[in-house]
Amino acid sequence: MERIIGIVGAGVMGMGIAKAFAAKYNVILCDNRTINQDLLAGFDIRFTNDLKDLAFCSLVIEAIYEDYNAKINLYKRLQSILKPNAIICSNTSSLSINDLANGINNPKRFFGMHFMNPANKNNLVELIPSDFTDKGCLDTAIEILTSIEKNPIIAKDSPGFIVNRILIPMINDAINLYESGIASKEDIDKAMKIAAKHPIGPLELADMIGLDIILNIMNNFYAKLKTDRYKPSNLLIKMVENNKIGKKVNEGFYIYD
Repeated sequence: MERIIGIVGAGVMGMGIAKAFAAKYNVILCDNRTINQDLLAGFDIRFTNDLKDLAFCSLVIEAIYEDYNAKINLYKRLQSILKPNAIICSNTSSLSINDLANGINNPKRFFGMHFMNPANKNNLVELIPSDFTDKGCLDTAIEILTSIEKNPIIAKDSPGFIVNRILIPMINDAINLYESGIASKEDIDKAMKIAAKHPIGPLELADMIGLDIILNIMNNFYAKLKTDRYKPSNLLIKMVENNKIGKKVNEGFYIYD
């Protein structure tokens, strides 16, 4: 039977994940908000506001905001709708997969599937099994991801997994460097693009990810790891408080049209 992929959450990540699967699979994108349908132009993606439309999906990826209780409540609703053998994954970037598995009736069919931003262009995907994940389900995910030309890697359940554990504190370090007046934002970004061969500078990347998301991840890291390495920058906190959170509001470290 043809696989149907469901995505819950039509933010930047959810939209990108839906687009990544759309070339190969039937995709249903679900969100309780209204979205600009032009964002889906050119992609075979069905949009819905009703979770019940995901009933026949064989794989559902949760890509809502980073709130433990919100995710657990969503899983409870999904499990009353989906087939018993459907796989549920979380695109969480900072919450514990083992903790989230507590909200799953059959945790063997649950694990983390963390895409990189932009999800439809970046080919790396982190797969994070819980202590209960069935290897067969993980193998199915690897098969599906490989079929859309993604490169899946396996990471243990640890704060930030692999990429964000390195990347987000580096961005926070760049913000601290800028706040201290050591260099301009332009030169900090230029330094990392030229010397470290990064395709985008850390402050440009912060704007693209969203400073609110970076702060949320740093707060989760700091709560679990309790070291100053993971303490959010004062400037990061101030910018989020002032809603200067990046491209999605047209202002962060840089101004956008």
